Amino acid sequence: MTHHPASPHVSTNRAKVSELLAETSLAKAPIAAQLTENPQVEIGADIADLIPSRLSKGTQISYKAVARDGTITVFSPQIGTLLVLSPKVENGEVNWRCFGSSIHGNNAIPAPCREPLPDHSNLPK
Repeated sequence: MTHHPASPHVSTNRAKVSELLAETSLAKAPIAAQLTENPQVEIGADIADLIPSRLSKGTQISYKAVARDGTITVFSPQIGTLLVLSPKVENGEVNWRCFGSSIHGNNAIPAPCREPLPDHSNLPK
């Protein structure tokens, strides 16, 4: 049986997506603090400013947003990846779920984010 190592392209994409996740996580602490300390106040969209617009080596993050419920969404067209981090408060503690999608396939997505994006087709329009 011949072992075929991952192509350098796949490893590079995975590293960039991991960096995207790490940079996105900079917004998690202030969101968690807001959700646990003052949950009746909506999360400020300005928290998205904590996420840089570029990763190392110039990879651009063209879309970054924080919703009122604390959900973080980022997209990088250069690596063809969308990540969504969704908070949930349980017993005074914030737990995060991560969803990801990449044009490079599921292997480019960090393991904690390989859950498929939730289906919102049943929500009222």
